[in-house]
Amino acid sequence: MKRTTTLIAGLLLSSAAFCQTRDSIDVTMFTVGYDYKVHTTDKDGNAVTDSLRTVLLVGHKMTKTMGYYTDWVDRQGEMRDEYYLKQREMMAHVPTVFVRQEDKKMEVLEDVPVHHYIYTEPAKLGWTLTEDTLTISGYPCHKAQATYGGRTWTAWYTEDIPTTAGPWKLSGLPGLIVKAEDTDSIFSFQLFELTQVQRPITRHEDPTTIKTKRDKFIQMRNKLFLDPRYMKNPLYYYVRAEGDVDGVDIYHPDAKANGNYVSKEQATHYINGVAVPWEQSANEYQPLELK
Repeated sequence: MKRTTTLIAGLLLSSAAFCQTRDSIDVTMFTVGYDYKVHTTDKDGNAVTDSLRTVLLVGHKMTKTMGYYTDWVDRQGEMRDEYYLKQREMMAHVPTVFVRQEDKKMEVLEDVPVHHYIYTEPAKLGWTLTEDTLTISGYPCHKAQATYGGRTWTAWYTEDIPTTAGPWKLSGLPGLIVKAEDTDSIFSFQLFELTQVQRPITRHEDPTTIKTKRDKFIQMRNKLFLDPRYMKNPLYYYVRAEGDVDGVDIYHPDAKANGNYVSKEQATHYINGVAVPWEQSANEYQPLELK
């Protein structure tokens, strides 16, 4: 017996009566929560697993995937007291990804703290479908593989959920991706909840966001975070600028300009005048995209 009969029927309901917010670009048919895990090492070389949750919003013409904290702020319109959750997402480098169904374009927003970057790319991963099947979380799934960004991914998708969406940038299969992992067993996404709910999919315009090209951004990000200094001081590449804007201290990743690196004692971010200390060390950075 299929678990999703009610859900599939619900996907066909009109959302015209749903009240959209001013900055909404679509309305969800359902939302999906994924457990996201990264196997890495700490600064002492011990094996550790970074774990957090991501959220996928599936609309009629748009999907949006992001970290749990980012989603909470989108819904509530304010930051949570647990600002460390945002730090965890930033240090795990969880982007916000929009996929437009009309032209299959991805729009990716990602931070290299404290700057925001945006780039676009085609949402085409070139999946190879196989005959393998598996039941995951009660869903009958099929297996597919694709190579993207220098890594090979195995995904399990279910045709019981009629969408081409999935976690992070993984999309384009004939059903919802329930589980995905890379062949090096570093990364994994697995569905832990699916909720049929109508809510706005929002996109906030930020004039400070820096437009860039995907390849240029990936090269810059990996160079910064794969540097050995990153594990000892995640802010090693920041340079303190004069003054501040709206109570937020401004830093620039242009360390070569004057070499004025931020010390561990200075690694404090000010939010609305409240000092929020950053993590003083980080686990080894594992890039989702090698290239």
